[in-house]
Amino acid sequence: MPPASNWEVVFFASPRSVDFFIPEDFSLTANQEIACIGPETKKHLETLGYQVSFYGEQAGNPKEIAAQFKTWLGERRALFPQSTKSNKSIESEIPGSQKISLIVYETISDPVPFLNSFSVYVFTSPSNYKSFMTLNKLPEEAKVIAWGRSTAETMMDDDAPVHFILDTSTYSELLEILQKILTEN
Repeated sequence: MPPASNWEVVFFASPRSVDFFIPEDFSLTANQEIACIGPETKKHLETLGYQVSFYGEQAGNPKEIAAQFKTWLGERRALFPQSTKSNKSIESEIPGSQKISLIVYETISDPVPFLNSFSVYVFTSPSNYKSFMTLNKLPEEAKVIAWGRSTAETMMDDDAPVHFILDTSTYSELLEILQKILTEN
């Protein structure tokens, strides 16, 4: 981790980045704050005892969150703990002098062939989708859910069907969509 004096805000793009970045004895200095992509990551941080100063309400729309975060950040410097396969959606909107990228974990593609097909597929990230597609196909009749716009854009670039895109990227939103699919059938 960079020295504490190098950044004022740490931005977490997922609960996973939190888990790989925060050691047991982690504490913020008086001039440091925590920001994150959305409600699920905020909830994860709070269960660990941390206060979140900024979070996006529409985590499924990283471009919108990036603009809001940039305004909120002001002139401060942000640290971005992330995966080797991060899309860097938020940090790409921040000037170079105000950001520190920090790889804290490696996303490893480990595709598994599925012998059965399913009526609903939920892809939680662009890398999750790409890994699945290396050994599998989406059935034409399946409903496909993308966990946010970055995932949906990756899928649409492949001409894959996307029936639903999570806006808030929360489990409650996913449950609402699954219930809607069940009542339609």
